[in-house]
Amino acid sequence: MGSGDTIEKKKIALIAYLFMFFLGASWSCVGVVVGGVAESLNVEVATVVASFTLMTISCTIMVFATTGVLLEFLSLKKVSILAIILLFVGILIIMISNSMTLFSIALFVYGIGYGMCFSLGYYYVVYITDNKSRASKMAIMSLMYSVGAAVAPKISGYMLNHGISWNLALSCYTVIMLIALFVALSAKFKIGENENSNKKSVDAPKLKVGKTWPEEIISWPFTVYLMGFSLFLYVVAETVLVLWLVVYGNKQMGMSLDSASSLPAVFWTSVIVGRFMAGYILKKITQELYICIICTMSGGLLLILSLVHVHPIVAYMLVAVLGIGFAAAYSTIASTGTTQMPHATTRLTTAILGAGAIGTVAAPLISSHIERVAGLSNVFIFCGFFMLLITVLVIVVQIANKARGYIPQNV
Repeated sequence: MGSGDTIEKKKIALIAYLFMFFLGASWSCVGVVVGGVAESLNVEVATVVASFTLMTISCTIMVFATTGVLLEFLSLKKVSILAIILLFVGILIIMISNSMTLFSIALFVYGIGYGMCFSLGYYYVVYITDNKSRASKMAIMSLMYSVGAAVAPKISGYMLNHGISWNLALSCYTVIMLIALFVALSAKFKIGENENSNKKSVDAPKLKVGKTWPEEIISWPFTVYLMGFSLFLYVVAETVLVLWLVVYGNKQMGMSLDSASSLPAVFWTSVIVGRFMAGYILKKITQELYICIICTMSGGLLLILSLVHVHPIVAYMLVAVLGIGFAAAYSTIASTGTTQMPHATTRLTTAILGAGAIGTVAAPLISSHIERVAGLSNVFIFCGFFMLLITVLVIVVQIANKARGYIPQNV
């Protein structure tokens, strides 16, 4: 590999890491600002939370469409720059939002850019790595997301407490994307190619597969769908924490906004620790057993937070342990879903991840409805049951695989 390829790979990797830091930071601060948005626009918090469905819908569509459609017609560089520009457009509308209508439009446009950046971030890693080096790069991606998610709630909470508008508290992380845009403009996004050649590298990942979608779907065992549903349930639970944890600490537990903003910061900090722990634990036990342990633990902790009135210090401790439980849940559930077939195709991976993406769409609607009808505590009670249900589904998958004589290869 030439020095030119090495430089290009470093640039693309840097863009991927910047994307993930931004995505983690901007998403985790949502729960901090929803109260300010509701007060500013004179609506209920549940209404603001429900409006984020527009963002998650456009985000989910673009997770599928970016690598599945756009890259068939546009170069990787053009799609990358387009994603950043759309984020800027969404942020600009957010900055001038003074009504729910304008705010909803802003969220939809912002979600398009957000989904594109999410899809591209992972695609960059696939593009620049081989199978041996991919796992370590993916681990850094998860770490960057967690770091962004850990620092953002405190920053946004501090800004709100010092009289800075929710618009700026939600949008300030865009400075990261300015750096990403500068790097993207200077990058060629070509690996293993001659500058004067339009021929694509044989090492570039193939986006097309031989079978049609219906043919592939028919060939999947029902355990694929159970794991997809498990990922859906997990993402609903995680999204509820992002959207409601600060509100719960502030309104339900009587914490100040600054103290409540520390809850997601504690959660995401412990997620970082938990991901390091998971790397060691998963070498000792199977993915399925790990999922059962962390989901049972997390479900129990969510029920305790919902049903038992605890001191704020105890709440911080419970949330810290909860973060360790959630740390590697998404990647492990998704990985287990892809091992339900001897060879995971891009479409199987897309279907599993798509099930999780649908969870981000459903979570604001489900949680805001439960909050209106039954109160905020019941939102977390449902999430606790969702996590416990994942344990049940994974046990059913193990029983089904044993019955059909299939042993997943967890590599």
